[in-house]
Amino acid sequence: MTPDGELIESFRQKAVSLGYEAQYRGVRVTPGDPGELVQDPARLDAALADAVRQSVGEDGAEAVIMGGGPLSASAVRLQPQFEQPLVVAVTAAARAAVKEIATED
Repeated sequence: MTPDGELIESFRQKAVSLGYEAQYRGVRVTPGDPGELVQDPARLDAALADAVRQSVGEDGAEAVIMGGGPLSASAVRLQPQFEQPLVVAVTAAARAAVKEIATED
Protein backbone atom coordinates (compact mmCIF):
# COMPACT_ATOMS: atom_id res chain seq x y z
CA MET A 1 0.00 0.00 0.00
CA THR A 2 2.86 2.42 0.72
CA PRO A 3 4.09 3.84 -2.60
CA ASP A 4 7.61 4.57 -1.26
CA GLY A 5 10.18 3.43 -3.82
CA GLU A 6 13.00 3.07 -1.30
CA LEU A 7 10.84 0.99 1.04
CA ILE A 8 9.72 -1.24 -1.82
CA GLU A 9 13.33 -1.75 -2.93
CA SER A 10 14.28 -2.63 0.64
CA PHE A 11 11.79 -5.52 0.50
CA ARG A 12 13.51 -6.91 -2.59
CA GLN A 13 16.92 -6.49 -1.01
CA LYS A 14 15.76 -8.30 2.14
CA ALA A 15 14.44 -11.20 0.08
CA VAL A 16 17.80 -11.41 -1.70
CA SER A 17 19.79 -11.24 1.54
CA LEU A 18 17.72 -14.06 3.03
CA GLY A 19 18.12 -16.25 -0.04
CA TYR A 20 14.51 -15.90 -1.24
CA GLU A 21 15.18 -14.01 -4.46
CA ALA A 22 13.82 -16.85 -6.62
CA GLN A 23 10.52 -16.84 -4.70
CA TYR A 24 10.14 -13.06 -4.47
CA ARG A 25 7.52 -11.77 -6.90
CA GLY A 26 7.57 -8.06 -6.12
CA VAL A 27 5.30 -5.57 -4.42
CA ARG A 28 1.84 -4.42 -5.36
CA VAL A 29 0.55 -1.12 -4.02
CA THR A 30 -3.00 0.15 -3.92
CA PRO A 31 -3.87 3.24 -5.94
CA GLY A 32 -4.69 6.54 -4.26
CA ASP A 33 -3.79 8.07 -0.94
CA PRO A 34 -2.98 5.37 1.62
CA GLY A 35 -4.09 7.57 4.53
CA GLU A 36 -7.54 8.02 3.02
CA LEU A 37 -7.86 4.38 2.00
CA VAL A 38 -7.32 3.02 5.52
CA GLN A 39 -10.20 5.19 6.74
CA ASP A 40 -12.67 3.13 4.70
CA PRO A 41 -12.37 -0.63 5.41
CA ALA A 42 -14.60 -1.61 2.48
CA ARG A 43 -12.53 0.42 -0.01
CA LEU A 44 -9.32 -0.85 1.57
CA ASP A 45 -10.46 -4.47 1.31
CA ALA A 46 -11.50 -4.00 -2.33
CA ALA A 47 -8.20 -2.37 -3.27
CA LEU A 48 -6.17 -5.01 -1.46
CA ALA A 49 -8.21 -7.83 -2.99
CA ASP A 50 -7.40 -6.42 -6.44
CA ALA A 51 -3.70 -6.25 -5.52
CA VAL A 52 -3.76 -9.87 -4.29
CA ARG A 53 -5.48 -11.00 -7.50
CA GLN A 54 -2.81 -9.22 -9.55
CA SER A 55 -0.04 -10.74 -7.43
CA VAL A 56 -1.43 -14.23 -7.93
CA GLY A 57 -2.60 -13.89 -11.54
CA GLU A 58 0.10 -11.71 -13.05
CA ASP A 59 3.09 -12.34 -10.81
CA GLY A 60 2.50 -15.99 -9.98
CA ALA A 61 2.52 -15.45 -6.22
CA GLU A 62 1.76 -18.55 -4.18
CA ALA A 63 1.46 -16.52 -0.96
CA VAL A 64 1.05 -12.80 -0.32
CA ILE A 65 2.55 -10.94 2.60
CA MET A 66 0.14 -8.27 3.79
CA GLY A 67 2.57 -5.79 5.31
CA GLY A 68 1.86 -3.26 8.00
CA GLY A 69 -0.48 -2.99 10.93
CA PRO A 70 -3.29 -1.21 9.05
CA LEU A 71 -3.50 -4.14 6.61
CA SER A 72 -3.76 -6.89 9.23
CA ALA A 73 -7.53 -6.79 9.67
CA SER A 74 -8.05 -6.66 5.90
CA ALA A 75 -5.85 -9.72 5.42
CA VAL A 76 -7.95 -11.68 7.90
CA ARG A 77 -11.19 -10.55 6.24
CA LEU A 78 -9.90 -11.32 2.73
CA GLN A 79 -8.33 -14.73 3.40
CA PRO A 80 -11.55 -16.70 2.71
CA GLN A 81 -11.58 -15.31 -0.85
CA PHE A 82 -8.18 -16.79 -1.73
CA GLU A 83 -6.62 -20.23 -1.81
CA GLN A 84 -3.19 -18.66 -1.42
CA PRO A 85 -2.15 -17.75 2.12
CA LEU A 86 -2.33 -14.08 3.01
CA VAL A 87 0.47 -13.71 5.52
CA VAL A 88 -0.26 -11.10 8.18
CA ALA A 89 3.17 -9.52 8.60
CA VAL A 90 2.54 -8.26 12.13
CA THR A 91 1.36 -11.67 13.33
CA ALA A 92 4.21 -13.48 11.57
CA ALA A 93 6.77 -11.14 13.13
CA ALA A 94 5.28 -11.57 16.58
CA ARG A 95 5.30 -15.37 16.24
CA ALA A 96 8.92 -15.32 15.07
CA ALA A 97 9.89 -13.13 18.03
CA VAL A 98 8.13 -15.40 20.52
CA LYS A 99 9.80 -18.45 18.97
CA GLU A 100 13.20 -16.77 19.17
CA ILE A 101 12.68 -15.78 22.80
CA ALA A 102 11.51 -19.29 23.68
CA THR A 103 14.69 -20.83 22.23
CA GLU A 104 17.00 -18.49 24.17
CA ASP A 105 17.83 -20.56 27.23
